[in-house]
Amino acid sequence: MRRWRLLTAATAAACGWGLAATPAFGQTLTEQQALERLRREHPYPEALRLTAREAAAGARERSAPPNPEVSYTREDAGLDVEDFLLVSQDLPVRGRRRLLAEAGGRAAAAAEARAG
Repeated sequence: MRRWRLLTAATAAACGWGLAATPAFGQTLTEQQALERLRREHPYPEALRLTAREAAAGARERSAPPNPEVSYTREDAGLDVEDFLLVSQDLPVRGRRRLLAEAGGRAAAAAEARAG
């Protein structure tokens, strides 16, 4: 029991001396340094930058040409067997892809401006 009290007293004294021996100093930052640190480390600006990248990817996706579709059908009625192969491609008219690409580019620019 006596040994336990001695160990506890020695530990408390060491902790108290350690806390008293290390003074706490504040970190001095200029406003510019604080803003730069906020831009680097805070998750909200990073989320805004990722939103801007997502908007740019969406703009590229909307301006891509549509994929062709291929379908195969086989009809069997008694002795007659008929095979059908259908290939179709949507063709955008009146510059729709160009308008979608332009709208997507502007949305990406707006997201980048918000992130900035």
